[in-house]
Amino acid sequence: MQPLFSCKNFQRQCHDPARIIAVSAYTKSKIVELGRVDPDRITVIPCGVTPMTQTSAPQDYLQQAGLAGRRYVLCVGNIEPRKNLGLVVEALASLGLSFDDVQMVVPGHKNYLAD
Repeated sequence: MQPLFSCKNFQRQCHDPARIIAVSAYTKSKIVELGRVDPDRITVIPCGVTPMTQTSAPQDYLQQAGLAGRRYVLCVGNIEPRKNLGLVVEALASLGLSFDDVQMVVPGHKNYLAD
């Protein structure tokens, strides 16, 4: 499999549109470098998020989810191979943690490719 930036499709996507939106300055710099795009054609618009007003989950939700009093890792996103959730499991194991110690919570939908 070829890297994304060497694909003809990437080159076409860089040169066909009049403007390009990038989610970060880093992404913009990579498009400029690898796609040979004029930086003035690229606008950086970061992903929007609502400011957090609460730093912990409400206790009633944790109770309902069976997480009250437990440690957990929250992985937000759909369950699918490209999310590489197995790497989260490996990372927990490398820290000496097991799912007896920490619960992995994935609130997304199961993708048709997930098993």
